[in-house]
Amino acid sequence: MTDSPKEWEDQILELSRVIIDNLDKGNLRKVAKSLNCDDPQLGSLKLLRACLENQSVDPDVIEEIMQPLEELWFLRSKGIAHFGDSVPKTDLKIHFSTLLTHIDKAMRNLAELINKGLFNIAK
Repeated sequence: MTDSPKEWEDQILELSRVIIDNLDKGNLRKVAKSLNCDDPQLGSLKLLRACLENQSVDPDVIEEIMQPLEELWFLRSKGIAHFGDSVPKTDLKIHFSTLLTHIDKAMRNLAELINKGLFNIAK
């Protein structure tokens, strides 16, 4: 990756498509309903947060999972996709690399919780 704002924006959009857009809101809603924490007004990220909170996941772990995902969504939705001014005034290569590292850790933490059965629900 270069330090090009256009390339950074393209990478943020693609990362958002891969990570955020592929969170299955239908399955998240099933889990939330099973846990009695569903709210039809919530999107996938807020549903995920509600499920984690409902299961008494350590608040620090919740933030490690949610903060990078919410940052990515913010960059995508409030800036790039809606022609805002979202390009940080920093080294874009470092910014993207750091964000990617945090998202990787978030997804690994979430996978670990799922593998431990945190969201197992009766069919």
